[in-house]
Amino acid sequence: NEQMIRKILNSEKVICGVISPGCTSVRSVKDAAEVGLLDQETAARVLEGQVISGGIIDLKRGKQLSVTLASKMGLVDNVHLDNLIKLEKATKGRESDENTKLRMISLQMEMNGIVDPQTKERITAVEARKRGIIDKEAMLNILKKQVAFG
Repeated sequence: NEQMIRKILNSEKVICGVISPGCTSVRSVKDAAEVGLLDQETAARVLEGQVISGGIIDLKRGKQLSVTLASKMGLVDNVHLDNLIKLEKATKGRESDENTKLRMISLQMEMNGIVDPQTKERITAVEARKRGIIDKEAMLNILKKQVAFG
């Protein structure tokens, strides 16, 4: 479907689906992993990016869904479910463990910038530090990883 491909290519910085080689069909991340177009690690990273950007993308409906709803609709593999639910909770400002919180902030920095979970506004790393969203040591670790991995 040419319109769908055009829509995907013009979308924001999140991967919505995977185009099958040799044809114009677009597969969900889960489907692409199942047929070998993506490995499980890559599929997990793409789904994390979708969660950070607002939800798991349902290509058929053109909407972003909660992780739970996406799972019920068969868009998320059970292997990734727990981590994605934790990440989704962190993005909504709910209680989360330190590793999940750091992963969320790292992903936000890679995409569009840190989002204050209370106000939903995009803020700088310095402002996130001032607001107590992340401590100095954790921020330095995230920045070091970004420099090391590009």
